[in-house]
Amino acid sequence: MKKTLSAAIATLFLISQSYLSFAQAEGHLAFAEPKRNANHSVFTPTAVYASHSEINESKIALKANKDFNKSFRNVTTVSWYAVAGGMVATFEKQGEKVVVTYDKKGRWMHDIHTYAEQNLAPDIRQMIRSTYLDYRITLVNEIDVADKKVFIVHLNSKGSWINLSVLDGEMLEIAKYSQPESDLK
Repeated sequence: MKKTLSAAIATLFLISQSYLSFAQAEGHLAFAEPKRNANHSVFTPTAVYASHSEINESKIALKANKDFNKSFRNVTTVSWYAVAGGMVATFEKQGEKVVVTYDKKGRWMHDIHTYAEQNLAPDIRQMIRSTYLDYRITLVNEIDVADKKVFIVHLNSKGSWINLSVLDGEMLEIAKYSQPESDLK
């Protein structure tokens, strides 16, 4: 059951990445739209929300606005975007990027919090580091959906990348990429 839910949440995350991806540059996180790399079949982050239209407050569903204000007090700068099937609110809070997704009727669907390794819960960090000794945690996506919290943790080591899903103390590799040896020289 946990593996099924973890796989479903990982799939949700990967689908949501078709709308939104995150880039980490010089220690700063930035919203970016995914774009296919010419040399690899993986997505690489590029331009900021180029294909999504920002919407003004009058277009935000009342239910979504009410839920957002109740759930995220003290957020002063928020941007709302229309996406297929609903709307997305984005903001930055204490060094993390937050994306909150609502359907067209304003019902909450999920949150994605993106942050660096130092903000990851110590028990999860320890579990990952004890298994992936040679890897560096480059980025964390914490997804809150249906009363569950799943962590998608991005790892890197010498031309090798792994994406892990961590749910209820269980870790699962959901993607693994390796750069060809000839490219590393």
